[in-house]
Amino acid sequence: MENTSGTKHQHMVLFPWLAMGHVIPFFNLSKLLAKKGHTIYFISTPRNLLRLPKLTPNISSLITLLPLPLPHVQSLPHDVECTVNIPYHKQQSLKLRFDLLQSPLTTNLQESTPDWVIYDYASHWLPKVVAELGVSRAFFSLFNAAFLAFIGPPSVLLNEDSRTTAKELWCLNGFPLNPTLFFVCMK
Repeated sequence: MENTSGTKHQHMVLFPWLAMGHVIPFFNLSKLLAKKGHTIYFISTPRNLLRLPKLTPNISSLITLLPLPLPHVQSLPHDVECTVNIPYHKQQSLKLRFDLLQSPLTTNLQESTPDWVIYDYASHWLPKVVAELGVSRAFFSLFNAAFLAFIGPPSVLLNEDSRTTAKELWCLNGFPLNPTLFFVCMK
């Protein structure tokens, strides 16, 4: 199906991390894409989907909210589906639950055959899954470019990170650490 500008409508899946600070921007992106005529499948946990604002009638038929229940892990109560429900020190357990979504999400993607999958930082396993399915993919970052440059390229983060000292972490892409320059930049 083509819209009036001659571009093809796409079937897109959006899959944010389980924090409302990620879910809401992904939801806003979904609404913008739907206004362009694209069909959106917004996937999150049932409780997170219930927290979303109501869709306006002009795009409600283009956005489908798909609940994906979190598998249980011993270290978290069943009703925890979002970072807002737990203290910071328990978020690694939520990340474990999130990683257990790989299998059900893969099945969903195989059955729905989207044109695009737009994913967040936490689903480190998703780009490989999507590539194996032959689906286009995009990383939607809620972090600015300076922060992404600081933490390093995805290839380093997904593999073994050889940086082990504070000095190695603070030397950005081979540039030497200059505390004066850093202080000036932080003002």
